[in-house]
Amino acid sequence: MFERSTIHDILGDLVVYRNLEPCDTRVPGLSKLRARLGLESGRIPRKAEPEYATVVVQILCAAQVLRLPGRPLARLLYLGDTVMNDRGAINNLRAHFPTLGFIGCDEAGAPRRVQTDEGVMTANRWEALMDFVRWVKNQGFALDEETAAVIDLDKTAFGARGRNDGTIDAARVEAVRRTAEEVLGGAFDEATFLPIYNELKRPAYHPFTADNQDYLTFICLMASASVYPFDQLLDDLAAGRLASFAQFIEICNHRIGQAEGHGSRSTGRCIAISAGVIRRPSKASAIASTRRRWRGWTCCRMRPSWRICSSAKLSSLLRCWTWPVCSRNGGCSSLA
Repeated sequence: MFERSTIHDILGDLVVYRNLEPCDTRVPGLSKLRARLGLESGRIPRKAEPEYATVVVQILCAAQVLRLPGRPLARLLYLGDTVMNDRGAINNLRAHFPTLGFIGCDEAGAPRRVQTDEGVMTANRWEALMDFVRWVKNQGFALDEETAAVIDLDKTAFGARGRNDGTIDAARVEAVRRTAEEVLGGAFDEATFLPIYNELKRPAYHPFTADNQDYLTFICLMASASVYPFDQLLDDLAAGRLASFAQFIEICNHRIGQAEGHGSRSTGRCIAISAGVIRRPSKASAIASTRRRWRGWTCCRMRPSWRICSSAKLSSLLRCWTWPVCSRNGGCSSLA
């Protein structure tokens, strides 16, 4: 039996989601910082980009003023679950503050492995966090009021990668299934899609997918519909003929154009969902719909006896176990 807690119990409202807008409205987010930092209008930086670290540091410093006025931040700890994105974020944060990081993922059946390299500890056991604390102290890295911890949410703070991330993956697949069925008129083949998703979600493919669920969703849909057959996709990745998501989009765009010209029925079914992604990946309504559904299905799978209240705000919905929900009889409550 495990004791349940919440992200809110530890962090309060000092939580920042993908839009880089803190839940605590006293802390400025991207919308207020964009002009001052000279960032491109209408675009949200990705985690591995230097601009992301710049915004996060501004948010952290503002939160520190609320926590301890007159005691500015001096150093950071970072906890994450993917080598590519999280290590990139750690390196970028170091341009602002001394930063030590931990990247974890449980690997069942593999020998325990913990290693440190350039200020980052990677481990295939989450319990190695205890090793990380000892290592940090041995580095002379103070753990005091002038230290902030940056903790990744998905597959770190909850649904830890390799340990209990099955709920998150299942919710993502369910969200994709429902979106695809809506857009493709029931043509979605889950039996074909799921093995592709399970393979491409692995960290080994992060250089291609960028560990971006929007990209991964689109790639898996195109592969499962044979716009870019999966066997060919794996062969092209292994041979280096396919190196980026942008290249993948170009190839799919060309093939879908050919399918439209020849009236290919099987490939033509994908045009509705792919056209928006090809033209404006960040604004495609089908992918945005998948993200909304994923948030909801994560909640439902973590507590199956409840369903999400459609009026719940994102800042409240994603407080892990304190999400506002509606019970089956329609009454609203909170999960505790």
